[in-house]
Amino acid sequence: MYLEIPLRPFPAVRVNGKWWRFMPKAIEYHNKCKALRSAILPHRQQIIESMIEGTYHIQFHFAMADSWSKKKKAEMNGKPMQQKPDNDNLFKAFCDSVFYEQEHNDCEIWNNAYSKHWWEEDKIIFISD
Repeated sequence: MYLEIPLRPFPAVRVNGKWWRFMPKAIEYHNKCKALRSAILPHRQQIIESMIEGTYHIQFHFAMADSWSKKKKAEMNGKPMQQKPDNDNLFKAFCDSVFYEQEHNDCEIWNNAYSKHWWEEDKIIFISD
């Protein structure tokens, strides 16, 4: 399966305290999770199975800045992104969006395969065998 999701990758939000649900960052995060859920809904069960079996790779693509020159954009297109947000936070947000109200949860994932790259536009790509 090859699935392109035309959304900007986003990191998981870490908040503490009993009022975290009302914090603007948490509200924005949950809205982004809902958008990702709706984008993957037709393929959700297949994504869950692939993640549990460990036969997947997730690519997080970030759009390059408009202020970059054409030369720099051509040079950086497809290269690994080595800036924040961290890979593990992007993966956690993806898992939070996939594993909700389900008999499975993300503790069943034993093999993580994900990367982040500079690209022409924002998107998330899920690839499985």
